[in-house]
Amino acid sequence: MELEEYKSKIVIMGNEIQQLKRKLEAQMHAEAGNGQYEMALGYTACTYAADNLIFMREVVRAIANKHGLLATFVPKYTLDDIGSGSHVHLSLWQNGQNVFQASDASS
Repeated sequence: MELEEYKSKIVIMGNEIQQLKRKLEAQMHAEAGNGQYEMALGYTACTYAADNLIFMREVVRAIANKHGLLATFVPKYTLDDIGSGSHVHLSLWQNGQNVFQASDASS
């Protein structure tokens, strides 16, 4: 399959995910490794975020399969390329303040 064909399938997958009305912070975009893409889910309470992560992972697998592709979330699927796998970025807020921020506001 040619690169352009992969790109068109990724766009179609992104559109199908958007139709689910789940909050995405940004469009899916290419990651550093070959064939790797990242999709940012919107912030929410921890319990909902965990459910959203599992839900979206299964949706991506199903949509990829529908288009003849394999979606995997392993940390590194080949020894000779960069790995990123399924990972989570988090922030912790209390009373409108970022509790991970350093006392001198440097981070």
